[in-house]
Amino acid sequence: MNKIKINNIVIGLFILFISGPIQAQGIDFKTDSWQAVKNKAKEENKLIFVDVYTTWCGPCKTMDKYVFSDQNVGAFYNDQFISFKIDAEKGAGPDFAREHHISSYPTFLFMDGDGKLLMRKNGAVATDEFLQLGQKVLDSEKALATMTSAYTNGNRDPAFILKYLASLKERDVPTEDMALWYFAMMGQENWMSRENLKLIRTYIHNPYSSVIQFLEKNKEPVEVAMQYGTVYFTLYKVYENYIKKTLVPKRADKEIDQILSKTAVVFYPKEAAYFHFLVKKEIAKRDKDWESYTKHAITYVNKHLLTTKDYASVNNWAMVFYNSENITDTHVLNEALKWMDFVIKNNKEDPNYLDTQARVLYKLGRKKEALMTSKKAVKILKKAGANPSFVLALIEEIKAN
Repeated sequence: MNKIKINNIVIGLFILFISGPIQAQGIDFKTDSWQAVKNKAKEENKLIFVDVYTTWCGPCKTMDKYVFSDQNVGAFYNDQFISFKIDAEKGAGPDFAREHHISSYPTFLFMDGDGKLLMRKNGAVATDEFLQLGQKVLDSEKALATMTSAYTNGNRDPAFILKYLASLKERDVPTEDMALWYFAMMGQENWMSRENLKLIRTYIHNPYSSVIQFLEKNKEPVEVAMQYGTVYFTLYKVYENYIKKTLVPKRADKEIDQILSKTAVVFYPKEAAYFHFLVKKEIAKRDKDWESYTKHAITYVNKHLLTTKDYASVNNWAMVFYNSENITDTHVLNEALKWMDFVIKNNKEDPNYLDTQARVLYKLGRKKEALMTSKKAVKILKKAGANPSFVLALIEEIKAN
């Protein structure tokens, strides 16, 4: 064997040696088109894993750094799935996000080769949970085939139907007709149990359905209306989801007017006012009209949340303004800061509210004040024996920038 051949063999072995570990260092995300990814999944008889992210999303970056890069995660997902990553705000991303009803990040989608949804998961997860999630998808596909066969062959056992409904729900398969059949079988006298109300919130989406019409006639008085698990709360969630997920995306303006008129009858003044606000802010969000979006939010918070001292909801809106890359107007952020000043004035030792105040200060560029507020939150958390990691992460970010 001549010297050139020997050198080529040595080089080839070296490439194999270094390429093995590199390929094992996490998930191999494809950069092809979505159609090419689906074609590849069919060719290799694999399912698809999709990471829908944005560049500004902190939890997305956490997944990239600690989970997707893990060697065990890479070995499992590269073997079992074709993995695809898409930015929800660039290129084909916005259309993809709209098509799959994605509004929070990261969102993980598991699909078959036709792009049919099998399971979704919102939010960052730890490495072990992410591995379990992938295995659950594989196991559930086998289970679904068995359940579909049983249903086709006439199995109508209530416990079985609930399992089948849950499996279909994970895949975004319409469940309403089957759920209505299930509740009709159960009988109206059982619909208002805490367990069945939860099932109604999960599977019934149409406020005109017989089940919802019955609940409207049997809702509780105002003094217990918005407690979790009540009939009133169930009605509230059904209407909220119908407006957000059906009417606004469909641009069904005429029906929106009709449903708002209906909410004035079904709900008490506070909740009825919320639905009017919900429509306005969801339409602004849909149209990416962030000036209108923030204007409606500020009006609603000032008029309805601050006056009723709903501190948790005020805090949530301040966090919405902090987290959104589309909200950068100084006037708007200063409004959120005023909210948090009011909240903290009445809840001085609440570290969660202090953390939100620090984040808004940071986004406004007031880093020194943000650091001071963050450190105060950490001190309170440590004194209470609570984990301050979420505030410490903010402190590190402020110092790094």
